[in-house]
Amino acid sequence: MRICLLSAVFASLAFCAAARAEPAALPSLDRLAALRGEAATVGELPGKVVVVTFFASWCPPCRWEFQHLNAVRDAYPADDVAILAINVFEDFDGLSSPEKLEAFLDDTAPRFALLKGDKATREAFGGVDRIPTLFVYGRDGRLAYRFVHERDAEKTHATETELRAAIEPLL
Repeated sequence: MRICLLSAVFASLAFCAAARAEPAALPSLDRLAALRGEAATVGELPGKVVVVTFFASWCPPCRWEFQHLNAVRDAYPADDVAILAINVFEDFDGLSSPEKLEAFLDDTAPRFALLKGDKATREAFGGVDRIPTLFVYGRDGRLAYRFVHERDAEKTHATETELRAAIEPLL
């Protein structure tokens, strides 16, 4: 009886862990609308290194990460590296408004594609529930690097140096 019960518990834990694991390959983003400007289309992504980050305007580490992403954008041609920022949790606890989002975007001046995300998008990337969360995928679409801002962590975002270290071997 105990063995059966333990087997059931371990099986359910393995299922939960598998359901929350990040995807091994870049999920489809073709249904996402542009937040501002033009969105990168799925047809533009094959053969490129793809950086995907999840952000919200009320998130201080997201603001800092955008500075690093702009530096990465400047360092690599768009033909080689695509950068996509997906806006999620924007309405969390009333912390933002359309005006605050526009002010964030004006202040950070992102030079990369901005997309509107939703729960299905977060689930497609393995259940994103923290921001910033960032993924780097190789030209083959396979996951090569992941950063998640953990609660109470000293490290709050991926830096330009870390991103370059993840991107360089993929080019």
